[in-house]
Amino acid sequence: MFILSKEEVLLRGINSSRSSELDLYNQVFVKDQSFSKEQRAVALTCCRAYLDHGKICLVVEEEEGFTLWQQRVQHDPLARLLTPQTLQQMHQGLQILDRPYRLRTYARCFIGAEAVTWFSKTFKLSPSESVQLGQKLIDRGIIHHVLDEQTFQDGYFFYRFYGDEPDENPVVQDPVLTALAEQMHSAKGVDIRDRRYRLRVYTRCFIGSEAVAWLMGSQNLTRTDALRLGQQLMDEGHFHHVVDEQPFRDEFFFYRFYRDESL
Repeated sequence: MFILSKEEVLLRGINSSRSSELDLYNQVFVKDQSFSKEQRAVALTCCRAYLDHGKICLVVEEEEGFTLWQQRVQHDPLARLLTPQTLQQMHQGLQILDRPYRLRTYARCFIGAEAVTWFSKTFKLSPSESVQLGQKLIDRGIIHHVLDEQTFQDGYFFYRFYGDEPDENPVVQDPVLTALAEQMHSAKGVDIRDRRYRLRVYTRCFIGSEAVAWLMGSQNLTRTDALRLGQQLMDEGHFHHVVDEQPFRDEFFFYRFYRDESL
């Protein structure tokens, strides 16, 4: 659950007292309710109720009390196709092969034009909607052009899931979870930075409750499913609790991607 102080919001260049919208964590929140200082428990209970019903929200502690903010829902007809289950279906349905081109072989990739045909047939989309879906997969950090030179196009271009990237020391992992971990670690993912707790600084980590909210918003999940997915990412070795004492929790615990350990 998000509980922010007014100062934390101000550090992001937003005055919550004067604004009706907050742009935080790549999400837009609108003001929902206000509570007095004595109603702190009520504010948190309302926020928890929203989270339990799959709605993203946060509480801001103001000088006069607390305000409850709810994520502004923007209708995206293609968002339903960006769930972990659907991404798994894509990975299994697309023809992923090693493909030669001009004396070079590109490992485990698929062709843009073939993906457009498969998207259109499988999800009942028009060709233009299928191209938009492919571009969303690139924007979310799930796939990319093998040379990172093209947007998603309905043509003879090679694309690859990030989870299928060649590795000199491969680890057997679910490619969809690996792609989600890439997305989570990207600039549009969770807030990764150095954090202080009890006189100690933990480098390049993120907060469990913020990660739960990000998974709910980016993957259209309930809180329970977001917790389960976060634990799956931990179990596959993508990140861990900074002192390896906690599973994945919707609380103020610090977690770090293993790739950031040496940075």
